[in-house]
Amino acid sequence: MNKSVNTVTMRRGRPADRLHDITEAGRQLLGSVGYQRTRMADVATAAGLSAGSVYTYVDSKEALLHAVLAGFFASPTEALPELPITAPPLAETLEAVRSGLARDAAMPVLRAALHVEAPDDVGAELRQILKEMYTMISRLWPVLAVLEKCAEDVPVIREFYFGGQRSAHLSRFARYVQRRVAEGRLEGFGDPELSAQVAVEALTWHAWHRLEGFDEARFSGPGSRDAVITFVSKALVADP
Repeated sequence: MNKSVNTVTMRRGRPADRLHDITEAGRQLLGSVGYQRTRMADVATAAGLSAGSVYTYVDSKEALLHAVLAGFFASPTEALPELPITAPPLAETLEAVRSGLARDAAMPVLRAALHVEAPDDVGAELRQILKEMYTMISRLWPVLAVLEKCAEDVPVIREFYFGGQRSAHLSRFARYVQRRVAEGRLEGFGDPELSAQVAVEALTWHAWHRLEGFDEARFSGPGSRDAVITFVSKALVADP
């Protein structure tokens, strides 16, 4: 089993608690080693259960993937699904993800800024957008990690994530940067789309990828997020 995956402390109480432990172990494995290399035996070990016990909650690896992806966006008040969970068509699972992202990754500040011409304070506008983006990434990264890693093995997920959801998010911010560059308010360094991509990647490293590596404990003080946002903002705001 991948050593980066934490073992979930086994809870001997309600089925909902054990299902949570299984899906959390599955999320960590799917997000770190991908779909093909995730083994149900490793999920059981990480969840503190016997291999056979896992199948009383999810009847296959396909069902585990569905429980992880769709369950991430489920309301805490939703009733426990019938057990064991079985896998619907993958398209149905991805539709649940699409709906969840439409709600939780909407970025209303960015969308509103796309309809504003020549703001009085572009720096303040940009910082609010970057804060919104950072908050979104830090909230959604556990499910985004699963999508990104499983995309390496599953072409349908690759097209859904890289060809659809991720590209739409990046292109929306790129349109904002391109517009402000054209107004002379932001610095595009000759390629506004590349500048937008670099800005997003900087936020993503701190809000997400830092947490998956050896830098988790570093740069984690109360001002760390604001320092990253300030750095990106100052890099993009054009000199007066």
